[in-house]
Amino acid sequence: MSGCSSRTRTWKSLSRSWRAGGSVKSYATPSVSGSGPAIHLVARRILATTLARGGTAHFVAHSDLSTFLEDLALIRPTDLTVVPRVCEMLFQSYQSRLDQRATRAELRETDYAEVLAHFRDEVFGGRIVRILCGSAALAPELVAFHESCLEVPFHNGYGTTETGFLMLDHRVQRPP
Repeated sequence: MSGCSSRTRTWKSLSRSWRAGGSVKSYATPSVSGSGPAIHLVARRILATTLARGGTAHFVAHSDLSTFLEDLALIRPTDLTVVPRVCEMLFQSYQSRLDQRATRAELRETDYAEVLAHFRDEVFGGRIVRILCGSAALAPELVAFHESCLEVPFHNGYGTTETGFLMLDHRVQRPP
């Protein structure tokens, strides 16, 4: 059944699919945050791979993402996997923070740099080494925001619930 159906999968089935195998990276990731429901294939793979590498997986406190920014600041993830809706929410929060300082015409370069630093160190927790967005292409300004804010490459992934990622950064992936 598709990950977007109303029927949820249990954690028991998640542990069964984790024990069934799959590739595990050789490096450890201390902390991973995902914003998607556990019924999606990508979320299950993130969970299984993170635990297999000895990492810690975190989930949002509320499914409506109302506490997402606070959750990020508390867990300080090193790996972040999001969907376009979350990227847009983070960018809107950044713009709101800028608007609190002054009108756009009055903002100086230092204002932009200070707000970006606040987001990188306080909102995102200051430890992100990788960010991945899946399910749809993002507007170039959103990609530029995340890359300049986090100072890490921003990766875009495409795929289906049944197969996982087929494309990464606009390149078709080869089978392992």
